[in-house]
Amino acid sequence: MPARRLCLRRAVLGLVAASALAGAPAVAAAPPPPAVLAVGGVACVHRDPWVCSAPAGRIALRLTLSPAAAAEVTRAGWAFRETATSAHLTVAPAGGTTFALAVQAVGTGELDFLFAGRAAVVLYVGPKRLPPWPGTPRLADPGANAPPPPFGLSLLAPAAQERAYLAAINRARKGEGLGPLRLPRDFFSLTPVEQLFVLTDLERTSRGLWPLWGISATLDADARAGARAHTDPVYRGDVAWGSNWASGTDPAQAMWGWMYADGPGPGRENIDCPPGGGGGCWGHRHNVLGQYGPYGLFGGATVAGGGTTELMVTGYAPPAGGVVYTWAQAVAAGAGPAD
Repeated sequence: MPARRLCLRRAVLGLVAASALAGAPAVAAAPPPPAVLAVGGVACVHRDPWVCSAPAGRIALRLTLSPAAAAEVTRAGWAFRETATSAHLTVAPAGGTTFALAVQAVGTGELDFLFAGRAAVVLYVGPKRLPPWPGTPRLADPGANAPPPPFGLSLLAPAAQERAYLAAINRARKGEGLGPLRLPRDFFSLTPVEQLFVLTDLERTSRGLWPLWGISATLDADARAGARAHTDPVYRGDVAWGSNWASGTDPAQAMWGWMYADGPGPGRENIDCPPGGGGGCWGHRHNVLGQYGPYGLFGGATVAGGGTTELMVTGYAPPAGGVVYTWAQAVAAGAGPAD
């Protein structure tokens, strides 16, 4: 089977790494240190930023801040943005870098506490249901690339090729101590982008990561632009994101390459990965298994002659619109695990 070309670009907080096709491995920029080290008095499901919920009415928060954040509060007070909620905010030092906050909220909505223009605490006020904590992540790289499907696969019909790659994925997962993919009952009638989304979330949830919340029509367009250009899609926002490109148009083949043939040695399909190992190895896998928050969004594309792309973007709140398919729909059709 001819080798497929894979390339990688990652960005964190809008800083785009150098393209591997230019000869340098992509290196993710380090995110800034967190402003809030701990939150008390409310229920939280995510850190940096903290995503928390509280009932309507008077809310007592306890925030433990980093030294830099504490200095900012002392110097300039809180930057407070109000969204669909009427509230009054007071800040009083309680010793050290721990601050006591009293919030009087009327109605329901979202309160964002900002440091240097970046959300540190996103507090949902009212009955909003937050996703549960994910499990303990299992993010170790495989010890070796997985064996490919049998030679001569290209002679099979597309549906048979896809099933062969799904079988290869399940064999590789067994080697990592994971069970087989539990596909939704309607998997083979989904669009290629929906299939790619489901496969991505199955790999994520089976390793203790939050699923991506849903497919964004806007991100689909960004992913399609990347596929047409034979390169990784680019997201130009100011949150963490990751993207992958593969030359084929079979979602299962792309996922198998990104997750199980992305390292050094025999079977290597990642041109960013030196034969003996080093920077760039398993980079596509790291993108699939990136930290995108409890409401991360997905975009994907398959373009004849252009390849397959996926784009994953951090999200901290359920999107208001523009989502064309969700993980909840896949779970309702039998996909799993759900968390």
